[in-house]
Amino acid sequence: MVTFILCGLWHGAAWTFVAWGAYWGLLLILFKALQPFLRRNSEKKVKINIFSNIRLILKVFFFFNLTCFGWLLFRASSLRQAFQMLQSILNLHIISKVGVGDLLFYLWFLFIIKFVQYKKNDLNFILRAPTFVKIVFYYTSMFLLIFFGAVAGKQFIYFQF
Repeated sequence: MVTFILCGLWHGAAWTFVAWGAYWGLLLILFKALQPFLRRNSEKKVKINIFSNIRLILKVFFFFNLTCFGWLLFRASSLRQAFQMLQSILNLHIISKVGVGDLLFYLWFLFIIKFVQYKKNDLNFILRAPTFVKIVFYYTSMFLLIFFGAVAGKQFIYFQF
């Protein structure tokens, strides 16, 4: 825990960085404490393959969100702002701004890409895909960047140090 808190202080002298370091230290402590339970459950054989796929999806979703919360602490200028950003995320304001239909329309693209990468066990399958697939992939990616990307320039986070 001390190492992670010092790592947070190394990134900056603010409570957000101390909280960020403490957060990762706490996660590591919890992981080590739960290791016997996690190891025992991972050794059990799952008879139906769909349950192992669902379990993998839930683990990825859970740890992705834990990681994103840590970066939220890192990026916020104050603990108050971090909690306000978390509250905004949990209230799902993006759905009201973009629209559920728009959000689902663009998410399917990401889900398909991740599913194919997982099934083929190949992160670079797009590079080896037929030309038509590449065109659709690049066009859709560019469209998403143009319409949902940042519209204003932002200062690189490490410029503040």
